[in-house]
Amino acid sequence: MKIGILTFHKGYNHGGFFQAFATMSFLKNCGYDAEIIDYSNKVHRFNELRVFLLNRWFFLNLKNLLKFRNFHKDLKHLSISPRLTTASELSKYDCIIFGSDIIWNYEWDFLGRDPIYFGNSIPKNVRLVSYAPSFGNVKYSADMTPPQYVVKGLKRFSAISVRDKNSAQIVERYTGNFPEIVVDPTLLIEKSDYRIYSKSIKMQEKTKYLLVYAFKITDEQISEVKRYASENGLVTISVGYSNKWCNKNLTTIGPFDWLSYFEHAECVVTSTFHGTLFAIISRKPFVTLPNDLINSKLETILLRGGLQERVVGDPFTLSNILNQKIDYDIIEMKMREFRENSRSFLLRSIK
Repeated sequence: MKIGILTFHKGYNHGGFFQAFATMSFLKNCGYDAEIIDYSNKVHRFNELRVFLLNRWFFLNLKNLLKFRNFHKDLKHLSISPRLTTASELSKYDCIIFGSDIIWNYEWDFLGRDPIYFGNSIPKNVRLVSYAPSFGNVKYSADMTPPQYVVKGLKRFSAISVRDKNSAQIVERYTGNFPEIVVDPTLLIEKSDYRIYSKSIKMQEKTKYLLVYAFKITDEQISEVKRYASENGLVTISVGYSNKWCNKNLTTIGPFDWLSYFEHAECVVTSTFHGTLFAIISRKPFVTLPNDLINSKLETILLRGGLQERVVGDPFTLSNILNQKIDYDIIEMKMREFRENSRSFLLRSIK
């Protein structure tokens, strides 16, 4: 069986890279012939390049070019199809898995409002399965009216799962069925599957550090992070995002270097969905700084793991929360059924 994975794999975002990597790795580990479909519409592709390379600041463009190179170095670990530009070219697959990521965010012009991500125009001989996609910032409401291609496309799928409750409510409204809520693909595989690639990376850091993977941090949050680091003899290192208040910024590193920094950190401060997940995967003490972009995505996984108290609403509780030990043996036990059910859903859906 030939399986294609339709997702956002070239967004030069570390979490986006690893959700694609994990879906592909899980399927290959199960013996399937799986590859990432190298597809994106013209609007989305142009917007990615515009944001990434057409910045008016010369030195930022140079940094982005270096990040571009580092990501492409790690893309060799993904099995990627030749470039495809039309739905008809997808007929070579027996099954296409849609997701994860916010591929169903039909309101964001940046993504091109593309009907193909909802299965429209894909040949009928291809089985369509969704695994953990999200509608992103599209909020469920009883009177919402999505484009017709969304409603039509959802009814074309043989099996649908999503990664958050908000997305599940939208699917239920337009299909009549409440879909299965599953773990993000990064939790389908084991820590050892990541270490195959990251263990060979030689760490340059000689001192213990607090890892920051966050954006839009308030002054109060910054003050508390710096205070905690100082009191515990840690330097602060920011990866992926520029935070000038940190001792060191590594904004251009590729995915597996990024992962290695999680593995060797003493603790993690993040404001992102995948930053939270990789703190958990790496079994690190962490706090998540809440923001509207990730709250709905995080709710399910943190509740399942009993980790909802790691979200810091009041910045002055940050130190106390980081000092609270996480028993990851118990956390993994709580999440085991969720992960196994998610794996089972995917495997039975593609047959």
